[in-house]
Amino acid sequence: MEKPTSASDSLNPQPESVGAEVLGKQCVEPKEPGGALYRAAIDLLTQLKRAHRDYYRENPQAFRATVRRAANRVFRLKPGPKLKRDPRIGQAARRRARGTPWIDLYPVYIDHYREMTEYTRSYAEEGFRKKVNDYLRNHPRRKSARPIPPQDAESELKP
Repeated sequence: MEKPTSASDSLNPQPESVGAEVLGKQCVEPKEPGGALYRAAIDLLTQLKRAHRDYYRENPQAFRATVRRAANRVFRLKPGPKLKRDPRIGQAARRRARGTPWIDLYPVYIDHYREMTEYTRSYAEEGFRKKVNDYLRNHPRRKSARPIPPQDAESELKP
C-alpha cells in the first residue's frame, strides 16, 4: 500500500485489495453467502459460451433459451404447497367444507377481529372469504357437496 499523497487521501485511505471481486457493475463480497456460488456460475456459463461460440453468435436468444431450459430442468422446483399460504386458511377451509357458517369462522381465524371497526371488519371478512374459497377451489376434495339442512326442517316442509 502506498502512502497518501494529498490531504483528501489521508482522510479516506483505500487499500489496494479490499477482498471483493468486481463483476461488471456489481461487486460481490466473498463473505456473502451466495458470492462464491455466483462466481462459480459465472465461470461455468462463460466456459459454456466459449465452447459453443458459433451457436451463440448465430442466435444468442436461442442460446440463452436453451441454457435457461437446461437450468430449469436441473434445478426443478417440486410442485406442492407454497410457503406463503397461511396454515390457518387450510384449517378454516376444512371447517367451512364441513358446513361451519362464515360468522363462526371470522373471530377464530381473523386476527383482532373483535377490535376492528365495522369498515375494516368488512374488508377482513371479504379477504378471508376469498382466501378460503381459493383454497377450496384448489382442493376439490374439500368442497362441501351438500348444504347443511336447517335445524327446524320439519316446520319448513309443511305447506
